[in-house]
Amino acid sequence: MTMRSSIIVSLSLIISLFVNSASAQTGHDLREGIIDYPIPIPSAIYPLVAGIPSVIEPTTVRNFAFSAVSNWGLRTPNTIIGAEVTPLLIGNETSLSTYLSSRLLRVVLRTRISFAMTFPQDHLYHSALGLRWMLHDDADLRSDSLFQRALVRWASQYPNIQAQCAASSDADALTSCLTEQVSHRSDIQKQIDSLRRAFKDTYWNRSVVEIAFVFGYKGYINRENESRFVIDQHFLSLAAAFPFCGTSGQILFGGNAQAGHINDNVYRHRGTISIRGYYGSASERMFLEAGEAFTSYIEPETRLSIGALTRVANGLWLQGNVSAPLQANSSPMAVLTVSFGTPEIHH
Repeated sequence: MTMRSSIIVSLSLIISLFVNSASAQTGHDLREGIIDYPIPIPSAIYPLVAGIPSVIEPTTVRNFAFSAVSNWGLRTPNTIIGAEVTPLLIGNETSLSTYLSSRLLRVVLRTRISFAMTFPQDHLYHSALGLRWMLHDDADLRSDSLFQRALVRWASQYPNIQAQCAASSDADALTSCLTEQVSHRSDIQKQIDSLRRAFKDTYWNRSVVEIAFVFGYKGYINRENESRFVIDQHFLSLAAAFPFCGTSGQILFGGNAQAGHINDNVYRHRGTISIRGYYGSASERMFLEAGEAFTSYIEPETRLSIGALTRVANGLWLQGNVSAPLQANSSPMAVLTVSFGTPEIHH
């Protein structure tokens, strides 16, 4: 397989993940609860970003997410693209009642698979494959029984829905039927939208905990003009965020550990701890971050960052940040990220 063919296959994978996710029909009552928080940047992107890897940003799971990241600060700009999909939430088997039935089940259902790659330079490119789990998410409307109780209460206004669900075998089946049926009604959508907006504004900074593991691999052309792939990096990340300043702020703690051939052919280790403070609202916020990198090849590096992110449209977010090291032997860096994910349902 040539490098050109490998790139085409990789891009086709990203596109197919998007098409399958966009066209799939999950339980309608579960999809009604998707909130347009910042798009999760695919975890596979992080070990491919040059310099100190920023803390993974835990945010409510989408069925699909796509991001393009460009950074400046090295000798040449670097651009990375990636996609992330939640396979167990694609299809028509998961309802709101199922999602709410068990905290452990939600962790399993929210398992995400991601793929990322750099644009090739000098016949060499890097790619990564990641797994990611949202262990805890208090900001997810679908995880709060208030949403389900509201749907059940609104279903009581419609005798035809009550009659249709009356044959349900038990209380759980009745609740599942009521929420699914009422979520399809267009005349109830304004109430669902209102609840979603209120929840978004109040709960956007609630506590979240997430873990990710990524394999990085590089591709190159051999003498026979064939592409070869070698796993050359392992990346582990844990991040947790908690509210502060009422509904205006959030504080995020993160740690990354990375081992492999980072930027050259020497096997090395690198670890990062970071703390980031957000201030703003559900749709736009700014942040300050301090990070410390510990490596097996240079002295520890402290880097300070400032940035902002904003909602451009339903399911489309833009993030930018600049960072500068406190040490004189490193250089500043600027990063711009464009992300798209499963949008909120609106009628």
